[in-house]
Amino acid sequence: MNSSQYKYALFGIATFVFLLATHLLVVPLSSIITLFPSNTCMVSFGTYNGHKYRSPTQTVSEGKCLVESKWMRVMQHSVKLDPTSQDIIDDWLFIDYHDRINVLVEDPKSNSYQGDTTNIRHLGEAIRYLVFKQSKYSLEGRESLAIVGGIIEPGESPLSAAVREVKEEMGVICETQIMLGRYRTDVNRGIGWVNSFLFRDCSKSKSGGGGGGEVINAADEVGKPDAERQDLISMTKDEVKESLMRGEFLEVQWSNTVALAMLQK
Repeated sequence: MNSSQYKYALFGIATFVFLLATHLLVVPLSSIITLFPSNTCMVSFGTYNGHKYRSPTQTVSEGKCLVESKWMRVMQHSVKLDPTSQDIIDDWLFIDYHDRINVLVEDPKSNSYQGDTTNIRHLGEAIRYLVFKQSKYSLEGRESLAIVGGIIEPGESPLSAAVREVKEEMGVICETQIMLGRYRTDVNRGIGWVNSFLFRDCSKSKSGGGGGGEVINAADEVGKPDAERQDLISMTKDEVKESLMRGEFLEVQWSNTVALAMLQK
């Protein structure tokens, strides 16, 4: 779709929505959706190649794709909330989104601790973690503490994505990778799964950032480097805990991963 077609498409959609909103055009949503073939989206900004969800017991029909891009797609599902009931909701909006990784990374400086290493991981001052200070588009202009995160590219495993992102963002490789769990972003609307990790026994990569995981074709890569400014800082375990309790990790997947990591011995 070129720029002219894009403008006409947006104008047409805006006009259509206006007519519906002002009751000048009365058309059921189900009738609108059936005008479009099942294998196309009403609006497309690119092709979504990520995971596409349907419940084995509750999805009656995937319905139609309303809008998609390489990052996500918004679907209209027909859903039975109770598998034993005949009641169907035929305008259930669901968002397919690429699964992601989040990683709390131990500072390589932790390995240079020269004191008594017995029960070292229980010593708040002995163990340090690398975190970012940054702002994001939807954080209302606020600054947040953050950890490594990124999209799992098509064909990539969660662990490979985590290893790749840690090396790309921090220039670090870690011998110990602990999987903390896999969590749905929104239990009703989807928005992908988050795979949480804690990386330990880390050292600076001799080759710097980049690589470390499965080879990704740059043309097919979905995730892109952060456009926002971010500062890398080192914090003790006690400092991370205190910041977590003060709500300074503003995104829920960051705070979830950090909290799980703090529970590790």
